[in-house]
Amino acid sequence: MVRALSEAMERRDAKGMIVHMRSDVVFEPASTEVVTRRPYQGHDGIRAWLADIARDWEEFEVTLTELRSNPPYHVTMCRVYARTGGYVTDSPIGVTWRVEDGLITWGKSFRDRAAALRAAGLD
Repeated sequence: MVRALSEAMERRDAKGMIVHMRSDVVFEPASTEVVTRRPYQGHDGIRAWLADIARDWEEFEVTLTELRSNPPYHVTMCRVYARTGGYVTDSPIGVTWRVEDGLITWGKSFRDRAAALRAAGLD
């Protein structure tokens, strides 16, 4: 399920993401030097996050590189390439997800691999 969610995230497919998420999901994406993010809540929040990405970045690509699990937590390691104006970021990112009753209830992006693993008890 977490892999399918990550693949939907790679495609920026809101429907493909929220099918794996509880309606009160909370997602906390990482901020960058260019864009400050806030937590997004619920299915509408996920749609808003994707709309914000489309607005803020001319290009935004996420590629899954690794998946680690320590139920109820799962960590997806990704490579994120994003470009807007003269700013480019191409870096690893870790996203820690919590799964309860078969659905994702919480997720948080970390710009530091060790922090993502720590949040899942995998350090």
